Amino acid sequence: RFVVFDELLRRDGSAPFHAVLQERLFTPLGVPAENVIAFNPSADRRSESARISAWLEIAGIDVALLSADARGHIGFHMAGSPLSSTAGVIPVENRERWGTGEAFSLGLADLARAARILLFASGKNLAEIVRSLTEGSFDPSKPISVLQRHGNVILVADRSALSRIEGVEKISGYHAGLFILDAASAP
Repeated sequence: RFVVFDELLRRDGSAPFHAVLQERLFTPLGVPAENVIAFNPSADRRSESARISAWLEIAGIDVALLSADARGHIGFHMAGSPLSSTAGVIPVENRERWGTGEAFSLGLADLARAARILLFASGKNLAEIVRSLTEGSFDPSKPISVLQRHGNVILVADRSALSRIEGVEKISGYHAGLFILDAASAP
């Protein structure tokens, strides 16, 4: 089963993130619709958040697939997002880009309970956040910091994203608590 991490709350009730995942992941893998748990932007906010939370309570998350952001954001969780957050509605930065000011999202505490996390980082613009994640101290103002205390994170990164890690030309294995796969090119 798959859980869609977040979804925009648009006036038209569309679910663009779910649609992209359906097209690029679920359909090619042959995943039946009943095996995809996603926020319904047309549903009542409180009951939809409760529905997703209840599902997570029963099934949990085996593997979370995430991508890094140069600012240390995870999905729409921005600097200052509480690490104790659970599924619900959160503000969206850059309203013009996304066409809305709010989104449903799993919380950072939901993510912290995942059995495993795969974090993908590609490009020189992510080098500083990868360095901060692997060698910096815990910073609760950066949502990505929740991964520093997780214990089962695999970072799949290209060499550009790993370029700020001191004295290391190639990493493959454990480094600063994360298991890192050094990819020759973008993951």
